[in-house]
Amino acid sequence: MKDFFAPYVEFWKRYVDFGGRTSRRNYWMVVLIEVIISVIFSIFYIINAGLGNTLEGIYSLATLIPGLAICVRRLHDTNRSGLNLLWLLLPLVGWIILIVYLAQPSVD
Repeated sequence: MKDFFAPYVEFWKRYVDFGGRTSRRNYWMVVLIEVIISVIFSIFYIINAGLGNTLEGIYSLATLIPGLAICVRRLHDTNRSGLNLLWLLLPLVGWIILIVYLAQPSVD
């Protein structure tokens, strides 16, 4: 269980570290944990819409910068610039391109 949460702990420790690299496994483990947290917030929303919405909003703001940082580090690990995040500005196509980049293996 320790190995499962280790990438998420590192995610918070390297909160604003836009340099360096993040392995494919660590990146996708963080994404998995974020999806699980999102499902939990959805359950809170079903129980109490106001509370669920507020908690999800606060959490989303708290993870905005570390989320960008881990994406940039993952792009560095595939030998790409962090400026590739600008693909997100293109609807659908840009997201697909970025997901393909993030899923590629590490480059030495």
